[in-house]
Amino acid sequence: MSVSVSLPNEITLKKQLSKINPYLCPDKLTKFFPQYANFSRNTDRFGVWHTPAIKKRISQNSHKFSKVLLLLSGVAGGGKDAIREKIGQLYPNSIFKIITATSRPPREDERHAVDYYFYDTPAAFKTATVNNEFLEWVTQGSRFYGLPKISLADALLRPEPIIVTHVEMTAWPKVSKFINHDVKNKPFILKVFVVPHMKYNQYANQWLRKQREDYDARLSRTLWELDKAPGEANLLISNHIDKITPFLEWQTNSLLRLIWEVLTPKARAKFTKSKFTKFTKPSK
Repeated sequence: MSVSVSLPNEITLKKQLSKINPYLCPDKLTKFFPQYANFSRNTDRFGVWHTPAIKKRISQNSHKFSKVLLLLSGVAGGGKDAIREKIGQLYPNSIFKIITATSRPPREDERHAVDYYFYDTPAAFKTATVNNEFLEWVTQGSRFYGLPKISLADALLRPEPIIVTHVEMTAWPKVSKFINHDVKNKPFILKVFVVPHMKYNQYANQWLRKQREDYDARLSRTLWELDKAPGEANLLISNHIDKITPFLEWQTNSLLRLIWEVLTPKARAKFTKSKFTKFTKPSK
């Protein structure tokens, strides 16, 4: 499976985005990707944008689920890892990251079935893909990475109310299909896409160019992701990723308030509700 993607109008789109230089948030991106018009932001959901459909589905499923499966993806450097880590910091024992697999050798401080499921050889990994054991797998150079079906199934049996994975958007339909067909106690699935709260040129021509050696391929993928995200995601987060400000904590709590609404009272016991209600919204 290749991770290389691009849009047919990529060259024109790059020129338009560079010229207008919009912020990477739904209301500014609508000019280039019309589907972002389907998203709105509540005043108490700072940086979190939702569709009417997910707002209705959350309301209809209030207090009904013991577990939420958080499909948390985003552009490179968007801050999805920071959001996941902040949930764990604020509410220990509330979240578990699904263990993925790789064909690379473990590093000195890594453990099998804790950090990764380590396959002995690329050939062994490839055999597992042929046997349909993965929901998603990709190649990076000579190495394989993927999400085993058994890993997702095992994670859903854990006590934490939030189960998270960073699989790419391309795998979201496969994950949903697996949940619908093969999982008995189904979680509430929440699909979240994260972009950094910065202007396009700052991201594409400064941050991305500095951080990524595979700049051209990564920018092509970013444009593809920005195009596909409003059709796939339930929530979009325009993320203030500067960890020295309170923005990250505020946005994390904004996301968790939505998760809180669908969880059963027993599942909610993993959280301290006062942390939601007493946190002061930062000034812009």
